[in-house]
Amino acid sequence: MLRQKARIKCDVEGNEHSKFFHSFVKRRDNKNNIRGLMVNEIWSEDPKAIKMEMARYYKALFIEGMTIKPLFCCDRIGKFSDDEAVMLEKGFLEKEVWEAICGCGGDKSPGPDGFNFKFIKKFWDVLKSDLMLAVKCLEIGVRQGDPLSPFHFILVAKGLNAIVNDAVKTVFLGGVRIGNNSVVVSHLQYADDTILFEEWSKENSNSLMCILKCFEEVFGLRVNYIKNKLYGVGVNDREIGDMARWMR
Repeated sequence: MLRQKARIKCDVEGNEHSKFFHSFVKRRDNKNNIRGLMVNEIWSEDPKAIKMEMARYYKALFIEGMTIKPLFCCDRIGKFSDDEAVMLEKGFLEKEVWEAICGCGGDKSPGPDGFNFKFIKKFWDVLKSDLMLAVKCLEIGVRQGDPLSPFHFILVAKGLNAIVNDAVKTVFLGGVRIGNNSVVVSHLQYADDTILFEEWSKENSNSLMCILKCFEEVFGLRVNYIKNKLYGVGVNDREIGDMARWMR
């Protein structure tokens, strides 16, 4: 870490172990440290209480709400064949792991063990048996922000696309009509972002919330309504605020 920080003004300071760089790292460390948390509406700086509260929060965040999920039936979504499903569940080959390691920069930030990919590449013959065992034992959990999450959310977004299309087909949603040809637009998607369109009314808002709730129950994901935005065309700010509070 000091080596990377030293590159900031190495041409001026000339010494990566100078007082400037050590103070820079110390200030950042102080800024990133969690000094305390609100526990039961009381500010606490007790490390044990902080750990227990963080464990409680994330346990509640990741807990499965339903033991039996509704089935998602839609003929318009492509499905894997049995052979494709078997192929996807196969373990990684040593060649595939080595190719992935070679594709990573060698002089980047080290992992929790302190070793970067340059070290792993150089001592691959010594480390490969342990690394392959670690890969086989790896359980992948994907959440927003993880390297694999873009692929996961794109696949799941197709499910939301199918739900909305079915809702429009059954007139559960109407969308909005655009242009002289009255083209119906119900939603737009880009990667894991989705924009839903509907005529302004509480009934339509309730239909949208029902669709999102079904999506959550079927796919096991939670919609973060705090990050969502509600916009109204030809609607004043007070009405938008009232609708947003009603939808919560």
